[in-house]
Amino acid sequence: MPCKNKADEIANRKEFKMVSPRLDLELSAVRAMPFFQVCDRVWDLVVNASYASNFTDPTSNYPESSFAVLLEEPWRIAYAVHAMEYDVLAGGFRQYFDNQGDVLNQSVLSGLRLIGATEHFNIFQDAVSNQEDDAALSALTSRYYDACKLEDPRELLASYIVANFDRYIS
Repeated sequence: MPCKNKADEIANRKEFKMVSPRLDLELSAVRAMPFFQVCDRVWDLVVNASYASNFTDPTSNYPESSFAVLLEEPWRIAYAVHAMEYDVLAGGFRQYFDNQGDVLNQSVLSGLRLIGATEHFNIFQDAVSNQEDDAALSALTSRYYDACKLEDPRELLASYIVANFDRYIS
């Protein structure tokens, strides 16, 4: 079921025609892809579905993120976790919150929990609670980088996508 709160507000506008993403690959092809490429492919399909839906959100820097919260769980969490990873690894939690605001936070938390990225979940939860404190965000970003050296959440996400492949092709 899609994420509630902002999702309800957006869906009630009915200013767009929902186009759902669909993974158009065989499972064997997905299994053969590097894990980052699997995550990036799913993320890209959400972005393209957002554009095909003529979706807009004037309150968001990235309307595709607002679109993603309207999707079913597998798509929503894959997009959210991958988008968070892009921002945090490129510029830290400050960049993530500047780019995404709060729109993906619940989906990121759900996704990290669902894929088993417990340490990343805890760090992200602390970042959400401290998003106005730049010093805390800097320290949490360092902790997140260290956690990624031990376990890459995108690898866990790719494993989740493969394990739930049927939910991405229907």
